[in-house]
Amino acid sequence: MNDIHDTLQSALAHHQAGRLAEAKTLYDAILTAQPGQPDALHFLGLLACQLKQYDAGIALMEQSL
Repeated sequence: MNDIHDTLQSALAHHQAGRLAEAKTLYDAILTAQPGQPDALHFLGLLACQLKQYDAGIALMEQSL
């Protein structure tokens, strides 16, 4: 659990700094280790929307609920 938390914090730092590729890689790693992890799904959905991939982003955010 702590590894997931630490990885999520790193992903968020990359995301906030605009390093979207790095953030996506970490969100994907979280979801590989823990499929359905709601925070990773939500922020990956937000990232997709930032890349104008709105349908994918909305679907990911819906999965996070």
